Amino acid sequence: MNFWQLASDVVFRLFRRFESIGAGLHLRRGRYLVVAFPMLWLGLFFLAPLLIVLKISFAEPEIAQPPYTPLVQMAAEGEYKSSVTISTEGYALIKDDSLYRDAFFNSIKTAVISTILALLIGFPMAYAIARARPDR
Repeated sequence: MNFWQLASDVVFRLFRRFESIGAGLHLRRGRYLVVAFPMLWLGLFFLAPLLIVLKISFAEPEIAQPPYTPLVQMAAEGEYKSSVTISTEGYALIKDDSLYRDAFFNSIKTAVISTILALLIGFPMAYAIARARPDR
């Protein structure tokens, strides 16, 4: 199965799922598109890169360019096949090497501080917007 067949199958299944939900709610086809485009956008720009990075994190390291085993390899018949080999060597470095451990915990600390600051700024602003009178 090539990429375009796989992509069209995903879109077809997505619309079929929306049709089963819409049958009970009596939604029209135009409303499916309102939901489908944001879901495709999130799948394309959030879920796909996340899965690629997850695969790279479990890939076997190589001394080459790129420094990990390939994500997709060509089969003998000319079709694509996934090369799924799981290695935890990268995660062992976090435990064993202080440089990687410090970088990991610094990134976690930065993420926690950023989240707290966003919540401290965002919730009062959202509350003020929700409580504002419409005539202003």
